[in-house]
Amino acid sequence: MSGTRLGVGIDSFSYHRYFGEVTRWETPLSVRWHTKDFLVRASQLRVKAVSLQTVYLPELADPALVALLRGQLQSCVMQPVLA
Repeated sequence: MSGTRLGVGIDSFSYHRYFGEVTRWETPLSVRWHTKDFLVRASQLRVKAVSLQTVYLPELADPALVALLRGQLQSCVMQPVLA
């Protein structure tokens, strides 16, 4: 990896409670996110890559929303990874 620059990324699972996924020992949040909200947060953190959990991507069924997410990723210059 000589000469390779690594960037910091973040996984959407880090925000699983915002997506409504809670375990019995966690407190549910009153706020619910969609993938676009996660991408806004990732952009605020200036990460270079985002790992998107497909379980949090109901948008994949809607081509218009997929285009919106793609545009959001391109404008933020973040590398997407599907998990």
